[in-house]
Amino acid sequence: MDNIIEEYILGSLLLEPKWIALHQADIPIDGFSTVTNQTIYRAIISCYETLGDVDPVTCYSTLQNWGQANRIGGIETIYNLVQKIAETDNLPYYVQMFHERWVRQRLGMMGIYIQQESGTDKPIPEVVENIHSQLGKIFKGDRKYTHTIQESLIEIEADIANPDRKIGVSTGFIELDLMTSGFHPGELIIIAALTGMGKTCFINNIMLNAALINDIRVLLFSLEMPHKDNIKRILSAESGIPHDYLRRGLINNVDRYRHGLDVLNSAKITVHDRSGCELSHIRQEIRKHKYNDDVGLVIIDHIQFVKVQKMDRRDLEIGEITSGLKALSMDLNIPIIAISHLNRATTNTQTKRPELSNMKESSSLEQDADVVIFLHRDDYFDENDDSGTIDVIVKKQRKGPTGTIKLNFDKSIMKFSNIF
Repeated sequence: MDNIIEEYILGSLLLEPKWIALHQADIPIDGFSTVTNQTIYRAIISCYETLGDVDPVTCYSTLQNWGQANRIGGIETIYNLVQKIAETDNLPYYVQMFHERWVRQRLGMMGIYIQQESGTDKPIPEVVENIHSQLGKIFKGDRKYTHTIQESLIEIEADIANPDRKIGVSTGFIELDLMTSGFHPGELIIIAALTGMGKTCFINNIMLNAALINDIRVLLFSLEMPHKDNIKRILSAESGIPHDYLRRGLINNVDRYRHGLDVLNSAKITVHDRSGCELSHIRQEIRKHKYNDDVGLVIIDHIQFVKVQKMDRRDLEIGEITSGLKALSMDLNIPIIAISHLNRATTNTQTKRPELSNMKESSSLEQDADVVIFLHRDDYFDENDDSGTIDVIVKKQRKGPTGTIKLNFDKSIMKFSNIF
């Protein structure tokens, strides 16, 4: 049966090369059970990529040039493949069976790989990450990584015809969404501010808004705060009950409290609050939740608490972290937000407004990030300022403009809101 499936696929591709572009990603070479079939498939793909077309003659000519014509059984083997095909309409069905068989074979091989990895002296988080990475390679075929310019233009035209389609993950803040078009899959977004400026409150607001507005699961790595404390802050913002009340177990309005509970219960949010997480553990958890829960947004609070193998300089370690997070966002096709501290040099300037150079270990953060956002409050430096607003400064954006927007910020309930 296996050889029947393989011969049908090879014969169909020789008769109708149009199928190659549609199904090549689902037909891995090592999925063929014999060297002969693997060699013929390589020749078919080589002709198609070189000439833009393939037929029995050009395929056989390629095999002759490679010195493989006699090894596959000569021209008769090629013609027999074609003569067995009455029609090619069933090719998608055969490709599905072929791909499923290949996945099962690879999963079987994973058992051997897991045994080998578990027998090494590697740290357990590294072993688990390696296993997840190998699993990811098996299922990566579900996503296409190579695109012609024509395919890209079709997507661009679809975006123009349907403007809502090109919006990324909405933050719930209108002007920020207009400036960024939302946070997009594959992006690494850095949000940075001085200690006490409101970074965690800001990302908590984004987390709830993103989960509710976009109907996605959000995964938060809270590396310096227990999960219950984060949820209390979100509950305060949504219910309007001062955070200090909730912290002390007090409720000044039962109806608003119940409303807040109802809203939070409807949000798909997962909080991971293991302190001092290794990057390998974070990658492992993100992959697991992506496969199991289809996570749509990941937030890491904050990046300076992520651990990697000790290096000579901390900036090299941060570079390892940011490049790893950026690669993961591309690989899993999700936006990742990472919170970062600013160094105190910001306070020594006349305006006290942050610049890219003020980020701790700034070179790698700036280089790897697609978007860099700073938070700045005048009342942080001037106790007489009672404006109740905060500046959200989009300082870098690879795909769009930069600029500053203002939001309301009620510190008592830790809530950010649009200014209308």
